Amino acid sequence: MTIHELFKISMDMYGVRGKDLAVTAGVSAQHVTEFRQGRKWVSEGTLEALLRGMERLSPGSVKYFCDSLVSQKLVEVDYRKQNTNLENKKKIIANLVKSAGADELESLSVAINKRWKELVNEQNEEDA
Repeated sequence: MTIHELFKISMDMYGVRGKDLAVTAGVSAQHVTEFRQGRKWVSEGTLEALLRGMERLSPGSVKYFCDSLVSQKLVEVDYRKQNTNLENKKKIIANLVKSAGADELESLSVAINKRWKELVNEQNEEDA
């Protein structure tokens, strides 16, 4: 699953409309649509604004998105080579963590730990 698919699912799950999100996040409705459909990646700042906006419109939606993000095996999508390198991903995650609330951080920590254990188990199975 891709990040934009998880974002779309989170919006749909929490009843967040693209037009409302665009206004709240201060971006164009077209930009939200293109990201949701996977036609265009968004900058780090825009992703943060979208997440903050989504949380304002529907509390709990960002926690759901973060839980989904760390529990899924993500498919790498080449958004015309924008923001796809590891350093950019690290910056995006660091900024998301920096802007998260206590409940979101707790949920994210649990999900990261779960994923780490899965990877360790997969590695142990391969080594056996």
